[in-house]
Amino acid sequence: IHMTEARHYAGRGLTRDRALWGGFMLDSGQKKLFYSGDSGYGPHFAALHSTFGNVDIALLDCGQYNQRWRYIHMTPEEAVQAAQDLGAQVLLPAHVGKFALAQHAWDDPFRRIAAAGQNKAFHLLTPRIGEPVNITHSVPTLPFWWESLCKGHQTTAMS
Repeated sequence: IHMTEARHYAGRGLTRDRALWGGFMLDSGQKKLFYSGDSGYGPHFAALHSTFGNVDIALLDCGQYNQRWRYIHMTPEEAVQAAQDLGAQVLLPAHVGKFALAQHAWDDPFRRIAAAGQNKAFHLLTPRIGEPVNITHSVPTLPFWWESLCKGHQTTAMS
């Protein structure tokens, strides 16, 4: 397990910059899984590829974005670029669909990453929240489950 660089300020409670924010590379020898944690997009993803080689599965922050937060949270399109920078075989969106901190609809990250991820070299994996996925032998193709939840309903940003 390697702690990796992330672009995010450290601020919990009343103090700032008293903790280290980061991601994690888990390397079993057979598979490499990368979890970005909260991170803005930057050159550190390409640097990770240089250090570790291609990543089998990348769990990348791609929700709770806002133009003012561009240095600490990725947009879905930036997560797609980060997956490409990492040489990811599978991209699993993280930090999405649970609750909204930002001013976008809960399903906006899913819709945008599905659009941006079309015809890319990685497989986009979007299990329902809490759904177990066995990736030992092959990566399943899952439906875009949020589409059926939103069918006939207008999804809008929070006010």
